[in-house]
Amino acid sequence: MRNRIRRTAQKRKLKKTILIVCEGQETERNYLDGLKREETISKAFAITVVPGRGGSRSQIIERAINQKAQRREMDVVLCVLDTESLETIEAKEDLATSRQEAAHNDITLYLSNPAFEVWLLAHFRRTSRSFRNCNAVIVELDKEWSAAFRQPYDKSDDKVYQRLATRTQAAVTNAKMVVEIDHKEKPDIADRNSSTDFYQLVERLLSGTL
Repeated sequence: MRNRIRRTAQKRKLKKTILIVCEGQETERNYLDGLKREETISKAFAITVVPGRGGSRSQIIERAINQKAQRREMDVVLCVLDTESLETIEAKEDLATSRQEAAHNDITLYLSNPAFEVWLLAHFRRTSRSFRNCNAVIVELDKEWSAAFRQPYDKSDDKVYQRLATRTQAAVTNAKMVVEIDHKEKPDIADRNSSTDFYQLVERLLSGTL
């Protein structure tokens, strides 16, 4: 019995442990909970997803830092974060400070401008259109979602990944083209409305190279 427990523990250690702290309480967590169950990902990584409670960019990063301190056994700590509206100097400064704090604490950020739903929209089409806020993205996403699934988009949908899984590669391609072609003159995502870095995380997880 002890040998079996030891072998199980050793097998678990072979997987890279990843902590992903989300901004939102439902959408990002639901998507990641589905993604991490993909066979190629579950074989290579042991992923823990922590739902968020919203707040400012700096508050979310502070929570990620606290989570990292509490879970020292994790190999990698990531944070999935929206830029939200960057129309004010205060908002831009808050985002800049948050990015600096994350880098200082070795936390990798995957940003979406202005919201995570930009990544979901990429599953249906390529667009670099500017959106004022998350609600504006959802209006566009809902058109595609309703046509594809015969129901409106719901941020609390716990099957969000499963519904979109067959479109993942298309989403990666669309999101990458927006960054590398449509916004090629804008290296900073804070200037790229709309776009998302999240495709990079998906690519890395699916390839086992994170």
